Parts: sequence; structure tokens; C-alpha cells
Amino acid sequence: LESVARLQGLQELRVFHRRAAGETRNGDVTLVTQLSVDRLASLGRQLISWPSFISAAILVTHPETQLPEIENWWLRDPGASQRVDLHILLWNVDALKGGSGATEPQRYPVNFLRNTALIAARTEVVLLLDVD
Repeated sequence: LESVARLQGLQELRVFHRRAAGETRNGDVTLVTQLSVDRLASLGRQLISWPSFISAAILVTHPETQLPEIENWWLRDPGASQRVDLHILLWNVDALKGGSGATEPQRYPVNFLRNTALIAARTEVVLLLDVD
């Protein structure tokens, strides 16, 4: 993963915040993706279309409201608790804007999110795909 020292907005990384209950089979391919909370519906559409596991890293900037939203999605979306591993990146929203001690505005940490989901993939073979 990228040097954490360069990620000024990183507050906490929760790899396997929620781990799917299903077991991999020989030949499975894990779909690897990253998203912000406002794209949960897109993750749900991927779940409908993808027959195997999904490793998804989610950027959370407002944990008090977004973590319950993620939990509700994971529990209610058919198949999520069986096939989706969720990894949470808690990020200081002020750092994205250049505040809270950040030396400059931070970009959306797409590489860090993608690499987190990739490292946590359950299978050797993966498909990297944008959530949209």
C-alpha cells in the first residue's frame, strides 16, 4: 500500500470491516472495486451481476451517518453478507478540502482504496472494475 505518511486525511483503515460468510471455490474470480458511500446502489447492481466474491473498499468521511448506511446495505442487500467483503477507509473530510492541518487539498484516494481491496481479495485471480 502507499506510504501512510503521505495520506494526511487517513484516520483509520478497517480491512474486513465486514467479511462475507461464503467460501471460495476453485476457479472463483474476485471482483475488486472501490467507492464512496453515495455509490452503494452501484455496488448492489454489481452484486446482482457478479456471481462470485466482491472485495470493496469504501471511503467514509462522515462515520456517524455513513457507517449505519453501509451496515444497513450489507444486511439488507441479497447476497451481500454471503459474497461481499467490505473494507472501510475513515477519512478526514477536511483534508480533502485542504483544512484540518493538511498542507494542500488531498485528492480522492482511489489508489489506496483500490489497493486495499486488491490485497484483501480472497482469490488469486481478480477483476479490477470501477463500481459505476
